[in-house]
Amino acid sequence: MTSIRKVDKVASFRERIRESLAAAIVSGELAPGAMVTVPAMAAEFEVSATPVREAMLDLEQRGFVKSVANKGFRVTEVSRQDLQEIIEIRTLLEAPIMASLAT
Repeated sequence: MTSIRKVDKVASFRERIRESLAAAIVSGELAPGAMVTVPAMAAEFEVSATPVREAMLDLEQRGFVKSVANKGFRVTEVSRQDLQEIIEIRTLLEAPIMASLAT
């Protein structure tokens, strides 16, 4: 009987790129309104275009970027009202969770 070795779950290129780009957007390193191209990011991450494109499409679904035909992706601009709503929602969700974890 053949024994199949289990492999460690390692994040895919797509996941690592998505998380790295999301962090850059949240930190402001990629400013609101900035254009991000797949070829430039592929060169930056030293990977092919496919995982970058997939990561960007994931970020688009999450509202971090918007696709611009034949140009790339534009980092979404967030208004003060949007930020206030996010803070309010997080406060409503996080406070009870933290309280339940503390008990």
